[in-house]
Amino acid sequence: VDSDIDLLIVSPVGSGDEDEAWCDQVHHLSESVLAWTGNYAGIIELPAESLALYREEPPPIVTDLHRDAYELAGITLHEAFGSASSDDEPSSSEPDPTVRPKRRARTAV
Repeated sequence: VDSDIDLLIVSPVGSGDEDEAWCDQVHHLSESVLAWTGNYAGIIELPAESLALYREEPPPIVTDLHRDAYELAGITLHEAFGSASSDDEPSSSEPDPTVRPKRRARTAV
């Protein structure tokens, strides 16, 4: 199949690039998705402590998530970001750039 699998991961408070165990788990997930499906995982990681900012000023990806996402585990999209905007146009405003989601590189095995 020629499509990517995009995953949004809300990372626990206190985890991040400095947390080697967390980074290893995300890397292992990426490799596992490729092994299971033959498709690369595009992983977007959002720190849990930034959810409030994204609720107030959601970036365009939140509209896409409400439209296309399947919830697999953890909190629901509604819990994370609130309800879908009644606007069909995505918001052009961005939260504080210091807490923007991280897009992890694709992992090749």
